[in-house]
Amino acid sequence: MAVCGITVIPIGTSSPSASTYIAKVVSLIKESGFKAMPTPIGTAIEGELEEILKLIPKVRDAIYSEGLNRVVMNIYIDERNDKQLTLKGKMESLENKLGGNV
Repeated sequence: MAVCGITVIPIGTSSPSASTYIAKVVSLIKESGFKAMPTPIGTAIEGELEEILKLIPKVRDAIYSEGLNRVVMNIYIDERNDKQLTLKGKMESLENKLGGNV
């Protein structure tokens, strides 16, 4: 299991706001069966790495289907082979170190 992050930056929009495009991406991620945690600057995804990597072209295509010709994506991957990673587990670890809710 891996925890990945994806930041999607649509280029060439008619407005500085990207939330319409990001909402489409987050919906696609969730409809694909992944656990997802949207944040103000990206979306965290939990799942098998190979399956998440298959999702990336679908994200790109979702942006292109909106009539845009360019998208920048930052993708980061956190994977361990000694234990399973989950979004919940990573947040609980952080909360424990901070002494409460994040």
